[in-house]
Amino acid sequence: MKKNRGWVVALAGIGAAFLVSQGCSTTGGSKTATPAASATSASGATWTPLAQDTITNTISPTATRTVTRTRTNTPTFTQSYTFTPVFTPVAYLATIGGINSSYVPISTVYVAPVPPWGGIGNWSSGGALPQTRYDPAAVATGGYLYEVGGYDPSYNPSSTVYSGAITGGTVGAFSAQTSIPAGLSAVAVATDGSYLYIAGGYDASYLYVSTVYSASASGGTVGSWTSQPALAVTIAYTKMVYDQGYLYIVAGDAYYSYSSSIYRATASAGVVGSWSTTTNLPVAMAAHQAFTDGINIFSLGGATSPSTVYTAPISSPGTLGSWTTTSAIPGGRMYGGGETTGGFAYIFGGYDQYYTNVTTTYFSPITSGTLGTWVMGAPLSQGPAETASANW
Repeated sequence: MKKNRGWVVALAGIGAAFLVSQGCSTTGGSKTATPAASATSASGATWTPLAQDTITNTISPTATRTVTRTRTNTPTFTQSYTFTPVFTPVAYLATIGGINSSYVPISTVYVAPVPPWGGIGNWSSGGALPQTRYDPAAVATGGYLYEVGGYDPSYNPSSTVYSGAITGGTVGAFSAQTSIPAGLSAVAVATDGSYLYIAGGYDASYLYVSTVYSASASGGTVGSWTSQPALAVTIAYTKMVYDQGYLYIVAGDAYYSYSSSIYRATASAGVVGSWSTTTNLPVAMAAHQAFTDGINIFSLGGATSPSTVYTAPISSPGTLGSWTTTSAIPGGRMYGGGETTGGFAYIFGGYDQYYTNVTTTYFSPITSGTLGTWVMGAPLSQGPAETASANW
């Protein structure tokens, strides 16, 4: 009970159960108090007794919560309290290496927790590669983060492969694994959970390649790399996606001429079949992001159309339906990170449409192959571009 100017009301319980929303405000309901028949202050002024307290509970994408309590009587009264709730992350997002906002190559692995409501928590350093890398490739599987290729500190495409054990939002010390057969940067990587697959990229002569390799990956150890059927084109700055026994190469830079082609091949136990095409993207694209939610494949941003997001259903294993557009990325994005986990799409790091490093991050719910409104998450320090990304 709270006494105020000679009248007594029961305040709404601010400790009432909170409603969780995906970065949006929700009203926690109206709490009715028993008003007095009338109330008069010592100065003789009268006002309407308290009728309601309205509790507005807002959970921001940066994992802070603001509770605003508004009194609807006269005079009105509003009280807000902001705090950081304790939550158990349901996943983690990461950028690996890249170029920071001062255009300096970095080795840092930045990691952000994903809250249960699908936002992006605060980013922090979760480890570091033994050397700086930009335009690397990376993927997480089986409790380890694997990094492949990229430009080394001497600006030469590297053949080194690193792996580091994942513990929560931290990646332990990286160790060198079996090198890929040739130094490559801007290479694509994918995993089926037991094998790593890489395709395309720049070689040490700065020529585009069409080579495809595979190697076993278990417990942080990478086996010998074996040559697989080559792509029909030389390509870099492409993305490779694995789903239901197939690898998909989604567009890319086919030697200074962007491609809209989607190539697919079977992949089983490290053995890749012959490549053939399926439904092309509506536009040629490179330096974009691509991933699958197990039902659809998404292509996000890129150098041709930085804001545009395309989605195509996987009609059957190895076959894509028609591509359609869905919610555009605010401000555009290219040469950055993009992941999907828990029914949400995430975009972070990279350049905007003006080739400026961006610190803003966004997430969007996925519903039946369509993205909802993009909501801003916690900012990413340094805004690394030409980076790799992963989630676990």
